[in-house]
Amino acid sequence: MQRAGWILLVVIVVGAGAFLVSYTFKKSRPDIPIDDVHVGARGQSALCLTCHGLGGIKPRSPSHPAGRGNCEQCHYWRGEAR
Repeated sequence: MQRAGWILLVVIVVGAGAFLVSYTFKKSRPDIPIDDVHVGARGQSALCLTCHGLGGIKPRSPSHPAGRGNCEQCHYWRGEAR
């Protein structure tokens, strides 16, 4: 492979790596706020869907994975270790 080919390969690999890293940070999972409303629902994912289900005050986005039974499996309480 000629030198220009190697340079192109390195640029593609570095670009792909940079894209994957930035995509990972962009898709971070939001923390669960520590306030009276949310702390009252701690450990009871069914209560989360009262506000975050379809028709709730702040429904999940259409791109949110469905069928996850435990919200705390992916979302963490603000300030707690991950």
